[in-house]
Amino acid sequence: MPRSGTAALLFTTTLLVAVNINNANANSVKKLSISAQDGFNQAPVITVYSSNGERWDKVDKTKISQFSINLKAECKYEGKGNKAYKGRMSVSGFSLVGDSAEPANFLIPHSNEASGNYSYTQGQNLSPSEVCNDELNKRLSSQPTLSKYHILAKGLNVNYPAAFTVGYHLTCKPTGLGFTDSASKTTQVNAKIACLASAIAETKIPKPKPKTATAMLLPLIKSIKFKATPSTYKGSCPSGIKFNGSISSNNAGTVKYRYVSHDAKVSPTFTLKFNKASTLAVRNWHRTVSKPEASSTLAVKGASSNNTISGWYRLEVLTPDTKGKVTAKYQVECIEPTPSRAQIKNEPLSPSHE
Repeated sequence: MPRSGTAALLFTTTLLVAVNINNANANSVKKLSISAQDGFNQAPVITVYSSNGERWDKVDKTKISQFSINLKAECKYEGKGNKAYKGRMSVSGFSLVGDSAEPANFLIPHSNEASGNYSYTQGQNLSPSEVCNDELNKRLSSQPTLSKYHILAKGLNVNYPAAFTVGYHLTCKPTGLGFTDSASKTTQVNAKIACLASAIAETKIPKPKPKTATAMLLPLIKSIKFKATPSTYKGSCPSGIKFNGSISSNNAGTVKYRYVSHDAKVSPTFTLKFNKASTLAVRNWHRTVSKPEASSTLAVKGASSNNTISGWYRLEVLTPDTKGKVTAKYQVECIEPTPSRAQIKNEPLSPSHE
């Protein structure tokens, strides 16, 4: 065979083998879909703390967060023992801890979920610290009686939807000679942000101001005492009746008062000055009561019957405005003295009448 014919035959054979290999062994991604799990029951927990008691400012990178997603992955060719599969799950801003990613490569076509343990490295689209501080500000606006230190000292939790981006990369390796195919998908997953209680903030909680004792607005005058001595008298007349008493105050101040009788007699105005809460005696007053004439009557609210006289004096407070008054009543019965025997014997005899 001519040399040129041999070369043509070799080229044709090689091309046919390559085409057959590509058609028989090249692999491809048949299906890849991922999605976030509903709710927050299986959401990863990100822990944040406060280094100064003023705000949440640090993510605890020593804490491990578990991320999980729903997974549907399938290659055109599986290969013996599913050796054609290779998968990798990643989380933006986090690094995989050890070889904790699931499922294993050979289990990818038989799994409905992918998960892994990750540690926080740096913020991406979401800052966990700012999530805590935003919630702090919200609670301060709705609870104005609290300081930020009250909330920092207690801590709080925030459920944050679509917080982080999770990706999954699937590789379908050829089952023999051929080509590799791959595909990637991403989804947003929910997260729980744990804003830890701060012991430093607790020491900064403002001490409650002592409650100011509300001073009771007591009236100046506490009590008034006023009486007649004696209040009842029976004997010879004229007879004297004394009036005395006292005024007690709740605090310092000035009291002006006067006396008014049943028969409209009015005394001058008297003054008591209190330097503090105390009791001071009022001005003594006196009245002489004589036997009434049979034809006379006493003035307003006084009364006389035969030899009995009833009357009163009233102590009236003029200032302060919280006025008060107390009436002292008296009763006097005038009785003529009975002559003694000696007086009777010494009386001259009446002249006789014949």
